[in-house]
Amino acid sequence: MGQTALGQYVDQLSQSFTVSEQYGVYVTKIGVFFQSVSSTFPISLHLRSGRGVLATAVKTATEMQSATSATAATETQFVFDEPILLPQGAFNFSLESNDKNEYNVWHAKLGD
Repeated sequence: MGQTALGQYVDQLSQSFTVSEQYGVYVTKIGVFFQSVSSTFPISLHLRSGRGVLATAVKTATEMQSATSATAATETQFVFDEPILLPQGAFNFSLESNDKNEYNVWHAKLGD
């Protein structure tokens, strides 16, 4: 469970990754595959570096309901407002929700 800047506690799942390309990469979206999600609470994705949040994308509960499948075969894309340049180094993204029940993420992958 993570804590927001406002002191609120949220359930969070985080995935770290490393950019090894010499000149870095631009990230426009991150695709995630869900088996189940809350029918009430939205899910937000935060792209982070060691210095804090670089970008945030949010999906409403309604958008999330159409993106789930029993086999987690449907990709949900969290699209950023603008491309984010990630230089060489370590980064992570976290999925956060105020839902107290666990939501299941089968796997996640970086978008183009």
